[in-house]
Amino acid sequence: QWIRSPKAQRLNKWQRVFLAAALLTWICVGMTTAIRFSYAEAAWLLLGALLVFSLLKPPDFHHTRQATNFLLGGVAALCLITLVSEAAGLTNSWYGDLPGLMQWEKENYWIPVAELLDLDGRWAGPFDHPGRAGIAGALIVVWGFVNRGFSAAFFIAAGLFILVLAGSNTGYLAAASGVVIAAWFQFQVRVTWLPRWLPFLLVLLGFVGLIAILVGPNLTLTGRTTVWPTYLELWRSSPWLGIGDAGIIIAQRADLLPAWAYHAHNSWLDVMARNGLIALMGALVAASGAVLASVKAASRGRPEAFALVTTLLVASITQPALVWLFPAVPMAVFVLAVLLSTPQAPSPQSSSITQTAVEPSGRMSTSDQG
Repeated sequence: QWIRSPKAQRLNKWQRVFLAAALLTWICVGMTTAIRFSYAEAAWLLLGALLVFSLLKPPDFHHTRQATNFLLGGVAALCLITLVSEAAGLTNSWYGDLPGLMQWEKENYWIPVAELLDLDGRWAGPFDHPGRAGIAGALIVVWGFVNRGFSAAFFIAAGLFILVLAGSNTGYLAAASGVVIAAWFQFQVRVTWLPRWLPFLLVLLGFVGLIAILVGPNLTLTGRTTVWPTYLELWRSSPWLGIGDAGIIIAQRADLLPAWAYHAHNSWLDVMARNGLIALMGALVAASGAVLASVKAASRGRPEAFALVTTLLVASITQPALVWLFPAVPMAVFVLAVLLSTPQAPSPQSSSITQTAVEPSGRMSTSDQG
């Protein structure tokens, strides 16, 4: 379908900045991964193909929206299948033989439905970790808030269910931020006299408030702030190329990092320590392009892109939400969100009305002259 479809959509400046910077980051991460003999998958090629295809022949708004519906709808269906298979005993819990972790999470996280559904603790679903499941749930919830009708009800219900099962504080914060952005820009279309800086203030205040509620009892962000200085020190040992997976494993064996800190629990610190400063700079440029492109679309009354980008950037603070090695769900949504920033093409009906109302010379037709 990509080959057959005509090139009917042009990218704006910030979309091109995002795709170019993301492609350079992908190349840099691949090179440093090979140099450090770090873990990699063939799926690394898929992310590069997605970025190259989007640059060569970007899809229009409607096709991008269909792709996002298909991706997030498929994720929701996969979560339901996984839950049913676990209930039937076909698959095991992600906890495995970790009863100590299970008890610790019950003491440190709000898991209201674990006992009701006979779950061991926080639910990881098909993502192998509750943090990833929480981010997926947050994206699905936010996507529901920018849809209408049955689609909106389905995505909101499915996303909230996944969020509560995962019990991820990161997911709660990310979902709340994205919903505020979506709701505000949809409201501002009708009330144009309100200042545009107000939603950012509301997001900031809400973010601080939710942190105080969810994380207040644990000021180390469940141990994250204790490992971030160590990751920073590890990066300083090889600032340009990073330390790779091997450096992190060596640090764990030397008891510099706990066993659970196999990544930095921060997208930006992780890519800097693992792949070096050049990769981090590329990722930051790509993120800046995504924000500017999506803000421009939101100012035109289409907050889908900015809501999804905000959700992912908030999640990236305490989770490796944006991984540049393969098109995992968050990274795929990140690319789709930027592509959603393209101007929405007019419908064929409105185009025909315009063509009949205006002659080639630019004058109104005789039937429309008063």
